[in-house]
Amino acid sequence: MLVQSVAFSLRRRREEVKKILHTLLFTAFFLLAAQLQAQTVFITKTGSKYHKESCRYAKTGWASDLAVAKKRGLTACLVCKPSSKETGKAELIPL
Repeated sequence: MLVQSVAFSLRRRREEVKKILHTLLFTAFFLLAAQLQAQTVFITKTGSKYHKESCRYAKTGWASDLAVAKKRGLTACLVCKPSSKETGKAELIPL
């Protein structure tokens, strides 16, 4: 009887640990996916640079992905110095 009780307790613990690990893996995957989202930069109609949202030159521009800005041949603004890496820090997107 004691052996059965211990075996049942161990099975229950194993299931609890498995649930916790699944939750942690899902959370880690979600955070990683959020970080890999495209970095948003701001581009203007006539400019040759891309900008951070807070840059004074971005006021007349619109939001775009960094990859799109690079495809258009744009380079980083020397004033606001946005990241030029496509895997740069991205904002989390709420679901």
